[in-house]
Amino acid sequence: MGEAFSREGKFLYYPQLYDNGPDYYAEGLQRFVENDKIGFADKSGRKVIPAQWSFATPFNYGYAAVYTGSWKRVFEAGGEHWSIVADSGQGTTWLITHHGEKVMPLSAQQHPGDYYYDGKYYPYPFSYTAAEGQIVSYFRQLPLLQLIHKVNYADDPGNLQFEITEKPSALHPWYVVQGYLRQQQEDRFVFLVSRDGKKIYHAPFAGEKQQPLQRWIMAELQSCREYLREHPDAPFSFDVNKYAKEWQHRR
Repeated sequence: MGEAFSREGKFLYYPQLYDNGPDYYAEGLQRFVENDKIGFADKSGRKVIPAQWSFATPFNYGYAAVYTGSWKRVFEAGGEHWSIVADSGQGTTWLITHHGEKVMPLSAQQHPGDYYYDGKYYPYPFSYTAAEGQIVSYFRQLPLLQLIHKVNYADDPGNLQFEITEKPSALHPWYVVQGYLRQQQEDRFVFLVSRDGKKIYHAPFAGEKQQPLQRWIMAELQSCREYLREHPDAPFSFDVNKYAKEWQHRR
């Protein structure tokens, strides 16, 4: 879908079609198409994983599923959405890391954060320095994020899990902290953190403006206040005014 160019006007690659446009970046990587095969490029435009698969899913929780052999699209009613199925049993699939390496499933779960996919466990894919661990702990130990997330639910969806999915580079000098629910990305809960951990922003999505964490929290609390006013029996109600007072003057 479309073409990717460098700032100097050099053609880079053809992005994969997704959601009526070029593929989104997922955990810092975008799918591209070359000779009818799919690979992955990073935000600098480098093809970091060569195009070699019949199909591949976006990265999620440190892994992407890749497909080889013969596959076909099966369209849902209406023709807008489709899924991939093996054609005549000739297709195979497995998971790869951000380095394009094939990953073998574990014989049994070994870590609470191991990735559960298609009935099997795969190794917990994240590792951190001491400073990075402090960044992740900050989000994991911020109960307000869990309250904001759950307020609209009728049944308990479970707690968000936070992980660093991108680390600072010359072109993108931020840590990206991704929220996961049941090991699936939650687009509303993505944050940017400076190298020193002192500046935190809510990452913009679909045309939104980047906001400091405090401003985003206050806007979310206002939305929670309005929702709870309209739904006084909501099962995941909380004291919005208490947290608004606490966050009003935070930096």
